[in-house]
Amino acid sequence: WESHILRSVNPIRQQQYSLEVFSDASMTGWGTACNGETTCGTWNEFERKSHINYLELKGAFYALKCFANNKHNCEILLRIDNTTAISYINRIGGIRFQKLTEITKEIWQWYEKRKIW
Repeated sequence: WESHILRSVNPIRQQQYSLEVFSDASMTGWGTACNGETTCGTWNEFERKSHINYLELKGAFYALKCFANNKHNCEILLRIDNTTAISYINRIGGIRFQKLTEITKEIWQWYEKRKIW
């Protein structure tokens, strides 16, 4: 069976996305890229005091608003390098950190309003 792995005709994922959005955050600001375009911003004084996991989710939300605000009825691939942020988005929140769950729910409400998956 090992000899057939590389010749498999069925890829693991066949899904096509309308957009692929990259997002990253640091303690000073956030940045995003999509289709060769980039944008970034800095955190305000209150945000700079927040945990990096919260900032990653906030940056991802800004990224979606920048590049997918007028998209509807489609699928978007959001690339984030923070495993906690990915987990909270995939699970629509969590039980450990209320602040992360709150922003994750905002993101999902934004998705649902536009029928983005």
